[in-house]
Amino acid sequence: MVRSALQQLRVKVAVSGYWDMAQHVGMKPADAKRYYLREYERWRKIRPGAVLVYKSHEFRKSATAICENTTAITMRRCPEDIMRSFVRAGWLGSSPEPRAIASTMRLYLRYHAEWLAFGALDMSYEWAVRNPKAMMDRIVGFLAARLGLSPRHVERTLGKEGARVTRSLLAEANRAIPSSSRSSNISRVHRTALAQATALLANEANWHALLRAACPAGGRPT
Repeated sequence: MVRSALQQLRVKVAVSGYWDMAQHVGMKPADAKRYYLREYERWRKIRPGAVLVYKSHEFRKSATAICENTTAITMRRCPEDIMRSFVRAGWLGSSPEPRAIASTMRLYLRYHAEWLAFGALDMSYEWAVRNPKAMMDRIVGFLAARLGLSPRHVERTLGKEGARVTRSLLAEANRAIPSSSRSSNISRVHRTALAQATALLANEANWHALLRAACPAGGRPT
């Protein structure tokens, strides 16, 4: 979404990737060293005013300090759907324990709260699916303002119709993650574990805040 918005604004991206990929995927020390050397070499070539784009599932303070003008965009989603997604993707094994599911979800909730505190533009995934054009217009407008682009520049580059939308905007880039946590089947074992994990999260303030903000029908997925 961000790359598409910047491309439509005719803003060149100097560096893009996944923030701290070595730690995120648990690379072996030798592989991690090579990864960081490549990253540092890319950063060495950055010139003042360059635009960098990174994706992250975690909140990393280091990611907010590399640029003078750091902008974050987050997508909130019903936490029940998030749990279904990472359980079915197998991130916690074939038979995940409810406590492990709840612990992983607490991390997601904490990261989301930290990005919000940082000042991220936060949008609803469900709303974006229903309103992809409005979503892209919002992202383009937000980035244009953060980059100091004039309304005249935006209108000149986008035209009167505004931002364009492509089918792949909300598609999951990681093939290991099922494309829809609602439409795919989930085993009875997983359903039981998810129900128990939900009960463990019942007293979490961030859980209920995200339920209210992201889930339709009062916290129940539709």
